[in-house]
Amino acid sequence: MKNLYVIFLSVIIYLLSFNTVKAYEIRGKVRNVSDSTYVSLSFINNIDEFFQLGHDMVIRKSKVNSDGTFVIKGNELFDDYRFYRLSFAIGENMINYTTGENRNTLTLYLNNSSDITIEFSIDDVYLSDVNIIDDNLFCNRLNDIDITIQTMIGDLFVDDITVVQKEMVRQKASEYVIAYVDTCELPIIKYYLYSYFVGYDLVSDKLTEDDVLELMKDAYPKSIYTKDLIKRSMRYEKQSVWYLWMIIILLFVYSVAVSVLYYRGKNKYNNVSNVLLTIKEREVLKLIYEGKINKEIASELSIEINTVKSHITNLYKKLNIRNRAQAADYYKEKIGY
Repeated sequence: MKNLYVIFLSVIIYLLSFNTVKAYEIRGKVRNVSDSTYVSLSFINNIDEFFQLGHDMVIRKSKVNSDGTFVIKGNELFDDYRFYRLSFAIGENMINYTTGENRNTLTLYLNNSSDITIEFSIDDVYLSDVNIIDDNLFCNRLNDIDITIQTMIGDLFVDDITVVQKEMVRQKASEYVIAYVDTCELPIIKYYLYSYFVGYDLVSDKLTEDDVLELMKDAYPKSIYTKDLIKRSMRYEKQSVWYLWMIIILLFVYSVAVSVLYYRGKNKYNNVSNVLLTIKEREVLKLIYEGKINKEIASELSIEINTVKSHITNLYKKLNIRNRAQAADYYKEKIGY
């Protein structure tokens, strides 16, 4: 009897443990579906991956049924809420990411117990009129944000758009994000909004990475997205320090080079400072400094022109110079006053 009681108790424990296994399920029905439409679920690991899509990010993939219904389910998601992407493409091996009015992805905020129903129409696998039924309403808020912002930034990918027009598009999208942030109290939504700044080079001093990091630290200190922002911040700090050191080194090298050139020019005759010149050579050197030509020097010193040339040759050798300009510089530096 005792053995039966133990067996019964073991069965009850097993059944209870089996029933407590968590599992997620995402279901929906697609209208106007192609015979080769596939739906895939991808994990978004950091802020740089929000607008990327690749086979290495896919967790599960399933073919959409002929009646348009699809189900993706399993128990491999994380227990805490994280960002995932549901995407549709024609062909099993097609993984592409399309934004703007022709987007083909949905951003979801799930954990391993999420139960979500998606109601939308689909035309050529581009999503529109989406309604997401989930337990926390996060996914619908993300979808509303995506529809608005991606419709705005869709113009960035027009072939004939000018640089000025691109800047106007980014400015308009930035203003929308900032306005949404001002009315939103959820840090995780603000983090998602900031991902658009990273993904599409939006700029505003009202929403910086430091601001988002502080919000995430307070609300989700153990989140992988908080840790990712911390790593990014540390990486940028290291880069900033590296750039600062590079600037310091370059300035040091520049100052050394300038100093060397300056002192080389100033002291270029130091190695001949003790050269002994004859009286005539000094006189010739002085007249060269005054700009006299050989004929004028010969006349003033009452000597032959050939003698002047001889003195100049000797000066060049003794002073290690090559021309009259250098001779004049030497006189100015070492003799003149």
